[in-house]
Amino acid sequence: MSHVYCDVYVHLIWRTKYNRRILEGTLEKFVHQRIGEIGAEFRVDLMAVNSAWDHVHSLFRWNTEYGIGEVVKRLKGDTSTEWNEMVRGSGLEIPLLSWQRGYGSLSIDRSRIDQIIGYIAKQKSHHRNRTHIPSLEKSTP
Repeated sequence: MSHVYCDVYVHLIWRTKYNRRILEGTLEKFVHQRIGEIGAEFRVDLMAVNSAWDHVHSLFRWNTEYGIGEVVKRLKGDTSTEWNEMVRGSGLEIPLLSWQRGYGSLSIDRSRIDQIIGYIAKQKSHHRNRTHIPSLEKSTP
């Protein structure tokens, strides 16, 4: 639709399978990069992305063309499939990537965007220091 105004912000959270603490280094960088690329394919604007070892946070400015579940399915599916294909062919002992079922999706008021971006940017610090906000960490019911 050419005449649609949409001002919707979505905070997404999902976890590694069995809460494995594997999101660091090359794997973490790969996941973050692919989240941005896949988001661009769906024309949802990535505003922030970060991880805390066993889960990922991202903030997108959404559009009305695609459903949240449709995009998350691709985000999770493509990141794990592509990573695992690279690892299997490398001969290196690098962990494979699997995601838990489900995800968390929180609508964010425009007035809280800077707060959420700051929260996402400091994920490891929040979890290390136990200053994380439980309501912003829900990845499954």
